Amino acid sequence: GANINLTAIGGYPRGKVRFPGAFGSSYLYFVVPNVFLFTLAHTTGGVEWHSLPAIAVLGLSMAVAYERTGRIAVPIAMHVAFNGANVLLALFIQ
Repeated sequence: GANINLTAIGGYPRGKVRFPGAFGSSYLYFVVPNVFLFTLAHTTGGVEWHSLPAIAVLGLSMAVAYERTGRIAVPIAMHVAFNGANVLLALFIQ
């Protein structure tokens, strides 16, 4: 193959990859255990069992958001918003 320095000037192009690997398998091998651990970490502190799927979806969404943006502030803001919405709902329901 040709040397990249002979064919391009500037930085390497960064393509937007939806799910790298075969149907996203390499991405999922990384994400699924982390989502499981995130969900497991939230099983203490009085969290109801029926809330766990929503927490898992939040964990998956935060992982995808971090992968897409490369900024840790995005999933942190998502977590803060999720917790804030739950606190507001708890205050208004009672």
